[in-house]
Amino acid sequence: MTAPELRSVLVVGTGLIGASIGLALRARGLHVYLRDVDAESLAVAVERGAGLPDGERAPVDHAVVAIPPHLAADVVTTLLDEDGISAVTDVTSVKAPLAQAVAGHPGAARYVGGHPMAGREVSGPAGAHHDLFRGRPWVICPPATNGGRPVEMVTQLALLVGAMPVRMSPQQHDAAVAVVSHAPHLVSALVAGRLRDADGTEVRLAGGGVRDITRVAASDPAMWRQILRANALAVRDVLAAVRADL
Repeated sequence: MTAPELRSVLVVGTGLIGASIGLALRARGLHVYLRDVDAESLAVAVERGAGLPDGERAPVDHAVVAIPPHLAADVVTTLLDEDGISAVTDVTSVKAPLAQAVAGHPGAARYVGGHPMAGREVSGPAGAHHDLFRGRPWVICPPATNGGRPVEMVTQLALLVGAMPVRMSPQQHDAAVAVVSHAPHLVSALVAGRLRDADGTEVRLAGGGVRDITRVAASDPAMWRQILRANALAVRDVLAAVRADL
């Protein structure tokens, strides 16, 4: 059930995650506005029905930042300076550095970190789907000094798109995704690299197991370089443990 206070949302970034959020919220009857520096990506997302171009709009209840991690802090703080936005969240896959960057802003109490644990190997709005988050965890990382309405709004957002809200601290989140997402992706890419250099006769023997192991290696490498750089310490700890196991 839609919470009375969440009626309109601004989504900044119209890639796979941002456009999928727009599609899911539009399906629940919310007003969704889209903003992106990439005019082509924005046009595709609008054409697919993920929302309307930002342009001239009334103040929105909530803003979602769905852009690469290294750009998120500037955009979050800019949105906190805008009038009428009750809460700002993001969907970046590394939380502690962003929480630290926003902590000193006067509007920091309206920021709540978030991360939907969902995705696909394809990127961009063409691969977006309104059911992408259904049944998946959506981590919510409120800063220690934050609570109340902004957290409730982010929780309601997660529920509206069909996700399961899970509360964690930014540090707990980053350690967890290093184990279940970031290090596995890196290992997948390394295995795929070994296959690239393998003899064609050897590769012909590959079965479903190899496809399963290397599937996520098809994701955007530029994005993953940013993710791994942002969460390098936690990923290093996991890789050190894997090395010890070997």
